Amino acid sequence: MRYQFLFIFVIFLSCFADKVILKNDKEVVGIIVDKNKDRVKIDLGFGKTELQSDKIKKIIIANKEENQKIKEKWQKKYKLNQRFVPKNLTSLVNVFKTFITLNQDQEKYKNQINLYKTEINELKLKINNNDSDYARDLKIFKKTNYRSDPDKYLSLHKSIEEKRNLHIFLTKRKNHRYFQIDSLKRKIDFTESLKFQKEKAVVLEIKKLKNLNKNEKDYLKKIEQKFKNLKYGKDAIYLNINSSYGNCIVVDVLINNHKASLVFDTGASLVVLTKEFARKIGLNYSKNKIIKMTIADGREIDTYHTRLKTVSIKNVEEKNVEATILAKPQMSKVDGLLGMSFLKFFDIKVNRKTNQLILRKIH
Repeated sequence: MRYQFLFIFVIFLSCFADKVILKNDKEVVGIIVDKNKDRVKIDLGFGKTELQSDKIKKIIIANKEENQKIKEKWQKKYKLNQRFVPKNLTSLVNVFKTFITLNQDQEKYKNQINLYKTEINELKLKINNNDSDYARDLKIFKKTNYRSDPDKYLSLHKSIEEKRNLHIFLTKRKNHRYFQIDSLKRKIDFTESLKFQKEKAVVLEIKKLKNLNKNEKDYLKKIEQKFKNLKYGKDAIYLNINSSYGNCIVVDVLINNHKASLVFDTGASLVVLTKEFARKIGLNYSKNKIIKMTIADGREIDTYHTRLKTVSIKNVEEKNVEATILAKPQMSKVDGLLGMSFLKFFDIKVNRKTNQLILRKIH
């Protein structure tokens, strides 16, 4: 998870921005706004962060023209076309802008948490090394006689005192970073609650709108799409839930390029297919290993272990997905279960208001 939020953002930038290469070979891409012998301050587009100079291996500076292009790209990222803002939508645009600001603040807090977590790991390593050296020196010190070797005795005594003081300093710094992380987490929780309020405000503003002309409707669509992108991500997959199956969420997927209707089940560790569907798509499994599987009512049933060449939803595909095939025929309207051997690649949300399943690929 180290520097996770920093590095996800790299994909949105041109390769011509300033680049800071850290000693752990990770890269931070943005625009350097300040630099001295102790630290480098870098603008990431959604906020600024500081990197300690002793953690940096190399800095690659882009020219001014290239950095200006990056700035323009950042400005366009969430910007709506302001040349025509219908009167009916003015308040909605203002709420949306506030939501964007909260979103950027949250990314900034998460980014800072990841920086602190990295520093904590480095401090832990330093503490362990220091404590190991302290234990070694103390062991030698106890065996050293002052009268026979006073220089060595005094040198070790000084070294032990320095290592004890360093341990206290490093531990205090580590605990302070933990405190700062807790503080940032509270800020994230508070920002999340504000975002939720603004989200409700956007929905309420949309409900108020009536008798919109074509231009206003087009503008509203832009806002709604950008709002969805902010909330769930640009690469989110929206699946309509089939209500004809009652409380079960059934989704249409492609298994080895064959259509299948599977029950969405985060409680199932693997993708599960019925015997009938497996035969229909030509899976050879009779010689496969038989494994026991516990079902919802607590019973154990026999299943054949297999791997599926491809499982895909819309335009997102995963290869070599682990699965099981039920050994006995089933009287079922569906072709099986969509379990965690496929769903582990996604962040999952269910929107009951719109009757949609929202999946976002984990990169």
